[in-house]
Amino acid sequence: MTVSVLACTRAANDVVTHPAIKALLVESNVFSRFANVYITSKVENDARESKTSLFSVQVPTEAFITGFSMQNEGRILQGVVKEKKEADEAYDAARKDGQTAGRVSEVAPPPGRAMKNFVVYMNVAAMSEATFKLSYQELVKKVLGKYTQKIHIEPNQIVNNITVVASYHEPQGIEMFSYALPDSEVFSSSSIASQNTVVHNSETKRVFVYTPSVETQLGDGGFGLKGDITLRYTLTPPVTNGGTIIVNDGAFVHYFSPSGLSTLSKTIVFVIDVSGSMRGVKINQVKVAMHSILARLREHDAFDIILFSDSVHHWQPYPVLATSERISAAKTFVNGMVATGSTNINDALLSGVHDLNNALRNRGNLVVFLTDGVQTAGEMREDVLLKNVLRANHDGLVSIFCLGFGTRVNFEFLIKISLQNYGTAYKIYEDEDASEQLDDFFRGIESVTLRDVKFQYPVDIVVKEDLTETSFSNFFNGSEIVVAGTLQPEVDIRTTPFTASIVAVGANKDVIFHSTAELEGTGETEQFTQRLWAYKKIKEYLNLALISNKEDRERYEQKALTLSLRYSFVTRLTSMVVTEAVNAGNDEKWLKAESKIMIGRRMNTLATRRAYSSPAVDSVVSVYRNKGTCAAVSIACVVISFVLYFI
Repeated sequence: MTVSVLACTRAANDVVTHPAIKALLVESNVFSRFANVYITSKVENDARESKTSLFSVQVPTEAFITGFSMQNEGRILQGVVKEKKEADEAYDAARKDGQTAGRVSEVAPPPGRAMKNFVVYMNVAAMSEATFKLSYQELVKKVLGKYTQKIHIEPNQIVNNITVVASYHEPQGIEMFSYALPDSEVFSSSSIASQNTVVHNSETKRVFVYTPSVETQLGDGGFGLKGDITLRYTLTPPVTNGGTIIVNDGAFVHYFSPSGLSTLSKTIVFVIDVSGSMRGVKINQVKVAMHSILARLREHDAFDIILFSDSVHHWQPYPVLATSERISAAKTFVNGMVATGSTNINDALLSGVHDLNNALRNRGNLVVFLTDGVQTAGEMREDVLLKNVLRANHDGLVSIFCLGFGTRVNFEFLIKISLQNYGTAYKIYEDEDASEQLDDFFRGIESVTLRDVKFQYPVDIVVKEDLTETSFSNFFNGSEIVVAGTLQPEVDIRTTPFTASIVAVGANKDVIFHSTAELEGTGETEQFTQRLWAYKKIKEYLNLALISNKEDRERYEQKALTLSLRYSFVTRLTSMVVTEAVNAGNDEKWLKAESKIMIGRRMNTLATRRAYSSPAVDSVVSVYRNKGTCAAVSIACVVISFVLYFI
């Protein structure tokens, strides 16, 4: 996940110059995996005329924007989330009335990885400074046993005041924490004065502060910082493999990540597109990745390889055990792949599922489907193709993981295939590291430790219809399942025990786990579980809408819209309208505006600064306070990239 900040001015001769960024503050805070990021950038327009600024925001695909504001010349402009049509009407009305206004809504994606793009146009007065603030929320996922945050810094100039504060609070306990600075692959876990880093440690918290000096920024070619700050951490294992349940403010979240389990044998079928569009670099990258993937198959695993273009070609008539001789033969087969012909997705997927006709309940049954295009042969109708695959996978024992390679693929269609067939869709970016991307994907699914995982909660305590997904086809070692829900209004967890059961198929037998809820106090975690529940529930409704008929789609979209408006999330159904709010110079009104914008702020800023104060943080915060603003510590993990142009 990344945070990238760029600013530039486009002059009349189309030469790009850069307005001065007076200060840049990235405050990131993660509480119990739920992330909220708050970025504050103060920019100066030193021209003798006002400039229209294009504030372009790239956020991670999984994130929801929760707030945006701009302060300029005594005015505060803040965002309010509305349904898209209503937002358009409010924006048009404000413009007709001569008000400064903007919309924060999703537009065509930029050429970045795992990003979605939002833009807003604002006016910055001549010879003045403007402060832009943006927040969003996201659930931090566990992959290969680690939680990882990447903060990409690229201001495109030397900035006197840059501060990055990344704070992690995990009640479960933090076992390991490390970081690597831009252009470095060396990870450190403690403060290093020469690198302008400070790390504060406690049993359940880590706070990382980075204040790069001007000399450090000049060291990157004189154009300022450019690169990723990578932060990683692991957690103290829970007392039981049933996971951790946190209850707060009428809702709960259940984290389930059992360790020490035996790995199930698996049957995996690789279905690989070798149509003409795969020729050249892409087919060679797939060959390299397949060599690495095949080498990691276990002796009790079974596998097959299916190549497809306008027709389908099997390496073996059915999956075979992964002996060393067969792995060697499979590598030879992969080396002979030649890209030619059209793309018959229907026959390829059906062949992959039929290869697993004898799938067993106590094995991982996986189809890995890779394509770089759309169907151009065989069955062309998407709805029919989806029905065909679903019918072939009628017993639901096969999980299909779709990999969309490059930009020509219909990724939404691949998402539908995976959603209907108990898998996940992934993008493989057409870049020099595509082989590594494919290899990393396989590492995430190579160890199935549980099958048919079902979560059970007492119906007299939880609201059943509010539960997020409770059934999962597979649990992969090093990952984490998160379930959230709301509680019955009359339930008091202090007097009513709340215990969940998880039943699943293990390597040798059916297994059952238990977990009892922990009551989390309010304060810095106020509404934490409520917002995390809404975040997950909205995503589930949107996914269900994607694979439903027209009537059900409208019903799920309405449910998602209702929650999006209630919790002020910018989703594909909503936009954020930015209109003039209050006059600057009035701290009380400004702080009230801030509280509306920063829905979801969970950390008490003053308490955090008292516990983890440093001259660097105090210095950059004072830059914002001088103009009557309040730089808030927020929760973040995260990926955000915003670009500021004066045009």
